[in-house]
Amino acid sequence: MDISKTYIKMCDCEEIQGSWKSNARYPEYEGSCYVSDGDKISYVDYEFPYHESSGTPEETIWLPLQHQIQEWLKLPYVDSHIRLLQELSAFPYKDKSETFEQLWLSFYMYKTYGFIWDGNEWVGESIN
Repeated sequence: MDISKTYIKMCDCEEIQGSWKSNARYPEYEGSCYVSDGDKISYVDYEFPYHESSGTPEETIWLPLQHQIQEWLKLPYVDSHIRLLQELSAFPYKDKSETFEQLWLSFYMYKTYGFIWDGNEWVGESIN
């Protein structure tokens, strides 16, 4: 599990955090996960992990696990695991990721929102 400062920064965006805190889009949030509330990383096994952390929900950053990110990629054009891996191998920004979590999150944000990680923040890019 990636708990690096880079991954925490990548996860600290409305597209990931907003859905998690409302728990409306991703019901698989129940169960164990990692959260960050500043310099502290917590592993919690609880339905709403930020209740267990020392920070408030607004201060806590949820860190999605790789399998959770992969589950989000049930896009209409991805009809099999092989097709998904083909899409991932053609992803133009794959070499900028240090871990698989960063790679899958970058791929998800690109395919879903048209954003790329520039090393510091998510920036928009038109999808052609």
